[in-house]
Amino acid sequence: MADPLSELTALAPFDTADLPRSAGACTVSAAAWPSLTSLMPLRGQRAAVEAALGFPLPGPGQSTSAGSLTCLWSGRQAWLLAGPAPDLSAHAAVTDQSDAWAALSLGGAGARAVLARLCPLDLDPGTFPDGATARTDIAHMPGQILLNGETFTLLVPRSYALHLLH
Repeated sequence: MADPLSELTALAPFDTADLPRSAGACTVSAAAWPSLTSLMPLRGQRAAVEAALGFPLPGPGQSTSAGSLTCLWSGRQAWLLAGPAPDLSAHAAVTDQSDAWAALSLGGAGARAVLARLCPLDLDPGTFPDGATARTDIAHMPGQILLNGETFTLLVPRSYALHLLH
């Protein structure tokens, strides 16, 4: 008898959704993050973490990108690393978050106006510039927003993926 678990196929959060979608000048599409890791440097180890990463950890509300790695500030002494991170286990508490989050990209001329209806942040370009990131509510869900150019990446817990799309 065949093992029923061997017939299961892993799906990304939006594999069953009809994406990308456009409305007016906005487009929503699934955002692909190769891996996502939470990072919290151990006491006195921040400099060692920064040396291993090759760049300083970003401050509150900021992100940093170097090569294929993006680092998002996500709270007091906490960051999210998107992309292939070096082994930091000797200097930090690290947890693989790759399957825990779902990510959508929202772009186009009206993206700020659409997102302003979904979250309480001031998204004016002078307040939320390119590279800005914030932990916030997104349509009554906990999440994180990152701005790259004129495209927002919206991260929410995976269980809320289709609710975010709705």
